[in-house]
This record gives sequence, structure tokens and C-alpha cells, in this order.
Amino acid sequence: MTAMKRCAFQALMPVVILGACVAAAQVRRTSPDVSSDKTDSKVEHVSFASEDGALIFADLYGSGDRGVVLAHGGQFTKESWQPQAQRLSKEGYRVVAFDFRGFGKSHGPGDSDMDTAPTQLDVLAAVRYLRSSGAQTVAVIGGSFGGGAAADASITSKPGEIDRLILLAAEGMAHRNESKLRCWKLLHEMMQTMTGSGFHTFVFGLTKSRSLKS
Repeated sequence: MTAMKRCAFQALMPVVILGACVAAAQVRRTSPDVSSDKTDSKVEHVSFASEDGALIFADLYGSGDRGVVLAHGGQFTKESWQPQAQRLSKEGYRVVAFDFRGFGKSHGPGDSDMDTAPTQLDVLAAVRYLRSSGAQTVAVIGGSFGGGAAADASITSKPGEIDRLILLAAEGMAHRNESKLRCWKLLHEMMQTMTGSGFHTFVFGLTKSRSLKS
């Protein structure tokens, strides 16, 4: 397997797991006879500071040296990621799902207005928390509002801090210079809801930032 194919496969793996989580969650919702998994991963509640002094509260799942940061949308919280975080942790990932400042107990400068708050610093704080606790690689998955913050975090990050970026219907991408993203990225291009079955279909494009080595 070539290096490029191997990198693409590694980048896709969290998405494959994420898709499986969505499907499983929908099956459980529509099939009351299916029992819940009693071996769900243990959750550790942690907090860490951002570089501008915000205090970010998060849930930590799993262990290992492959880290994943989950950044929620504007209508959600860190708990919204629980099924996906549990599945990722069972696959060997160390996962941090955090609340942005102004959500849950997280707070810090600018938290009264989510549209202007420096939320990219919250994402970077989560990335650096995983790095400081032993993660050798860190992928960031952001949805909607969280996707925009994740993109901004990649742009302002130091080279090598964020290895892979997965954006799910990220807000404001038309106004961001994607060439400045400092990592491999999976950019959500289409999401189609299949009514009746309850499953979701995702189509992604895999590209490499031109500034990857900058």
C-alpha cells in the first residue's frame, strides 16, 4: 500500500466508524427489541484551559496514542457525541468530546456570543490536552458550528498539531481560505437523509492542504 493510500485509509477510519455509529443508533431507535450495550466505555470528566484563559469542560473516553477531538454543533453539547465517542474508544481511539465556551460549564472570554467567540482556541485546547496526555496523532471531527471552529483551529494551529480534519456540514467554509488548513481534511460535501429507513448517507472528498508542510 502506498504512503498516500495508507494516509487516506487512516483518515477515513474515524468516518467509517462514525457512519457505523449513526446506523447503529438509528437501528436501536427503530427497533425496541434490541438491547442496549452494557459494556459502554467508561467516561472521565476532565477540564483544561485554553490559551486565552477559558476553562473548557470535556468528557474523555478510551486510551491509546490515537486521539480524536469531537466538536459539537451550535444546537448540541458534548453529550451529543456519546454514542460516537464510545464506538471510537472501543476501536482504540482516545476521544475528547468537549463543550465550547458558553455551553455547559465551559466559560471564557467572549462566551456571551457564540458567533464572535474565539472558539478555535477551545478546539486547540482539546487537541493540546490529548497531545499532553500521550496522543501521537490527533484528528478533529467538527459538525456545523463545530466544523467551522475546527477549520479555524487548523488554520491557526502549529504545523503537526492536528493530523486530520473531518468537517461535517461545517459553517462558513465559503469564507475561509481552505489552502491554509494545516492537515489532511475530509470535507463534507453532501448529506442526504433517507426518510423511512432513518439512515444517513455521507459523501466526502479527500484533499491535501497545500500548506501541509508550511
